[in-house]
Amino acid sequence: MVTRKNVLNTEEVASRTLPLFASLTDNSINIALVASAWCARYGVDPSAAVAELYTLIAKAGGSATTITSIELMDCSLEDIGARVLSEFAVRNHDSDVLLENSDPRIAKELTKSFRNNYLQFWDSLIRDSCQTDLLFLSRISPSGRAERAGEEKPCLVSSVPLFDSLVDLITMFSSTRARKIRVAATEAGLQLVTSLIQTVKLHADTRDMKQRQLDAEINKRKRSNNLMIRTLKEALVLTQNRVNSTEGMIKETFNRVFTHRFRDTDANIRTSCMRSIGHWMRDHPLFFLSDFYLKYLGWSLNDKNPDVRLAVLVALRDLYRASSENLALMDTFNARFMYRVIEMLDDIDPRVAAEAVSTVGLLLEASVLPHKDAGAVVSLLLDRSEHVRCAAAALIPSLASRESRNRGAVPPPCYVTHSPATKIHNENIRDTSRDTIMSVVRIIKDLQGSRARSAITVDALWSIHHSTLSDWELLCRMLLFESPEVGKPHDPVSDAELTSNDAAILSNIFACAVRRACGEQLLRRIDARGMTGGRATQRLSIKAQRKEKEYAQETFTKAAMNSIPSLLCRWSSDAAVIGPLIETLRHVKLEHFLLMHRENDFEEILNCIGSLFFQHSSRRIIDACVEFTFHAITNSHGALNEISRKFCENSFHKISERLHHVFTAMKERNGCNTSHAHEGNIDLICDSGKTSYAHSTLQNREIYFQLHGDLARLNAFLSLLPPPAIAQNPLKKFNFFCDLTSFITSAAHGSSRVSVHAVALALRALSLALRHDILSLLHKKDLSISAIAAHVSIRDDFIFNAIALAKLSDGLYSGSRILAKAVISAVTNLIICCQASHVVFDTGLRRAGIAIEVLETLELRFSESTLRTIWDTCNRLLDIPAEGSVQGVDAEDYCADGEISRLAYGLAMYDIAKTTHGFVAAELLANYGHAGHWTDHAIAAIFIDLRHLGPHAAGSTVTISLASAFEEIVVGDQEVAVDLEEAFVEFAERLAGLFMVGSQRDRVAVRCVVEEGLNFVVPTAAPNPMRLSFLSLGLKPFIPKLATKDAKSLIDPLNTVLSAVRSEERAALPLLDFVNCVATRARGACCR
Repeated sequence: MVTRKNVLNTEEVASRTLPLFASLTDNSINIALVASAWCARYGVDPSAAVAELYTLIAKAGGSATTITSIELMDCSLEDIGARVLSEFAVRNHDSDVLLENSDPRIAKELTKSFRNNYLQFWDSLIRDSCQTDLLFLSRISPSGRAERAGEEKPCLVSSVPLFDSLVDLITMFSSTRARKIRVAATEAGLQLVTSLIQTVKLHADTRDMKQRQLDAEINKRKRSNNLMIRTLKEALVLTQNRVNSTEGMIKETFNRVFTHRFRDTDANIRTSCMRSIGHWMRDHPLFFLSDFYLKYLGWSLNDKNPDVRLAVLVALRDLYRASSENLALMDTFNARFMYRVIEMLDDIDPRVAAEAVSTVGLLLEASVLPHKDAGAVVSLLLDRSEHVRCAAAALIPSLASRESRNRGAVPPPCYVTHSPATKIHNENIRDTSRDTIMSVVRIIKDLQGSRARSAITVDALWSIHHSTLSDWELLCRMLLFESPEVGKPHDPVSDAELTSNDAAILSNIFACAVRRACGEQLLRRIDARGMTGGRATQRLSIKAQRKEKEYAQETFTKAAMNSIPSLLCRWSSDAAVIGPLIETLRHVKLEHFLLMHRENDFEEILNCIGSLFFQHSSRRIIDACVEFTFHAITNSHGALNEISRKFCENSFHKISERLHHVFTAMKERNGCNTSHAHEGNIDLICDSGKTSYAHSTLQNREIYFQLHGDLARLNAFLSLLPPPAIAQNPLKKFNFFCDLTSFITSAAHGSSRVSVHAVALALRALSLALRHDILSLLHKKDLSISAIAAHVSIRDDFIFNAIALAKLSDGLYSGSRILAKAVISAVTNLIICCQASHVVFDTGLRRAGIAIEVLETLELRFSESTLRTIWDTCNRLLDIPAEGSVQGVDAEDYCADGEISRLAYGLAMYDIAKTTHGFVAAELLANYGHAGHWTDHAIAAIFIDLRHLGPHAAGSTVTISLASAFEEIVVGDQEVAVDLEEAFVEFAERLAGLFMVGSQRDRVAVRCVVEEGLNFVVPTAAPNPMRLSFLSLGLKPFIPKLATKDAKSLIDPLNTVLSAVRSEERAALPLLDFVNCVATRARGACCR
């Protein structure tokens, strides 16, 4: 029968019989019993016992060395260290080192368990030896160290105390060149100090207890017991001596181990030292919190490794947080290194910066750090790292409270009134929330508050202040400037009227808080590639989060129904405030208006939105109004849906009428100004995207201002909603398209030079209207040929004018990317819409009996010259000019333009799938590696699609790209021929890097590239001498990606070509080089 006693006996036997290293690798053995057994062996044979410790550290460091007692007695420390290091270098794999395991998972588990057992063994050894005084006593004489020093072959153990033997072996192993052995020895040394500190604390507690007993015995009123007093005094002296001896051991170990290892070349060792000294200072502050020990923390604040700096900051944070007495003991250290901690707020490692923020916060709370020096924490709310932003947000309450105290603001007193106590408490909480929100407003103002920075700040503060930022009634009251209630004391700071700038920041906070509470991500997350993610990067919410979002939307709806109309009226003239307020309306739950029978209030909000829509020309306000209209149409039912649709129709009709009047007025003025054109009296002149009026009459200014505003409103409407008026009335539809087409035609033919922005907006609006029109046509049940013909006629006129504007973008309207970008966007998006519509409705239209010829008339077919014009315009937009060569409003468009890359991808795929030209994708590949990361991702997406189309499609595209680039070298200037060749080789290597050697599909594609490249060089029986260098420059980088059997199949054709040229001529050198490379690949090797 197995009992607990039997198990303990088995463990005790195993601890006495197994080697020390093997015992620590066994998780089933009690480590305390192993340490006790070792102490017992030390009492019998100290040399053999200490030899086991030498062997333990050596094997823990990965060496196969076994130290015997005889060797320990006969050799010096240097000889033992040299032997361990030599056998570590040899790495004797026939040894019984249990940590050497072929399975990495098993090796990892063994290493983890062994480290815990290893440190626990040293701790148990020190504690047991301290309790039995084995750590202090000498085996032979107290002068053993002096005797050992005079011997020729010193005896390392028998004449010295155990502590000296331990420190000697740890010092020797921690100074060796083998990193693993240094790690094992340093861990043992650090654990030795930790265990000694625990022993000191235990002896100190015993000493204090004896002192209390002695004081109590002496202060007895009756006759004291002299024997007891004498005994307590002797025990007190003995305990104090043990404390002093142990502290001396701590100091000696620190000086011999720590002072050398805290600057070790291995960052892990330095990190362990900083982590350990932090624990020592917290456990024994009276001993370690002195400048002698604190300087090591201060010096390591400048360590080059972030893990070491992080360990130091964690140690300082724990010290500051542990006790206020620690701060008093560290006053000199704080005065010397406090500003270094502030500098670490800008550390390159986000973990270190976040920890520095927490440390600065503790210094700020303790009034050690002046408030003015903590201002750098506020700017960290805009940091790229979410961890740093959250750490900075945690300090905002303390910063805000200190700022309020510095401004002299006092919290409102609690007057006793007839109101219930709970109401007074709630009002006090609301006052605190108001102060917090105003502090956030001031913080954003200090950050030069913009829309983006407001979103970043709210996102950073949300985890801490979400309850305050989601107090919708308070935010609405603050924006309405409501006066305090009767009976409530007046606080001049809280109730002061907001300035226009403060109100704009507060409305942005309001909008961001509503979005965040309703589950939207305020910031785009950045993935490992450095790209911003969209909805796909958001994590799925759990049930509790969904309920929280629903509750937030419910509470916001109730507050918005009561306050939003007043807010819209209050700030109707301030565009910076009204825009964010309108953005919040798309989060309102519209069914509440129906449930509460408040349809009139909803109609009043829509009317207010309509007036603001035509009152302001700000794009943010226009987009917000249209988004709310779209939300009202798609998420409402019954009467609310009818009201919303009627509002949409009226708004679109008003926009159409306003544009018609503007276009008519422009035609009349252009006709009047035609006779004065030679005098330069032209309506509007564009200069690099900036407009300057030559004819500066007030009426002209009003016309063009209204034109820009109404075109922007039309674009916003068509981006989300189909035009309701033209879909129902053919006459209105015809007039609408005629107005836009005539305006674009006049701009395309140069009859009236108008604003580039206006032309771009008109192009986009007409493109969106055509896309809505084709979708509405394909959804009709009674589709007629005449309707399709009318649509095709308008579309062809639009394409013709767009091509003319694309040519003018490099001439009359040169210097601006806006028009070129608008042309490419309009044409490409129309192409994509037509192709997608053809795929989606092909089957349905056939089922409805419509001939396929009718559907094919809707497809766009470009000639080669037309597609060349479109692509050249797009290709110019992909080029990134030299730094500093771009000025003005368009400068930011040159950097990482994702929209242009997406449009280039669409044109390339259209050219591959629907035409036989094939030059768009090939020339797009020429931009790989030097047109920005967005273009590189577009090219990578094209390659994915080309692989699906087949290897010949990918091979042909790459070959055409290489051939077109090579032709530029042939016709280029000979003075820069070497530079052109180097650039071409680099380009070929980048293209070759897109193919993977391990992919069978890519190997076939590479074979197609090589074969078509050979056809380019050898179009007939004899090669073209002008193209021979194409082989070594353009095709050679693809040979290492070629399969061996494919390389073998090229040998005979290449030999045939080689026989047709004279190999001794210099022009044949590229061919010979290419043939040698293919032959090397045919043998299975890689050519370089």
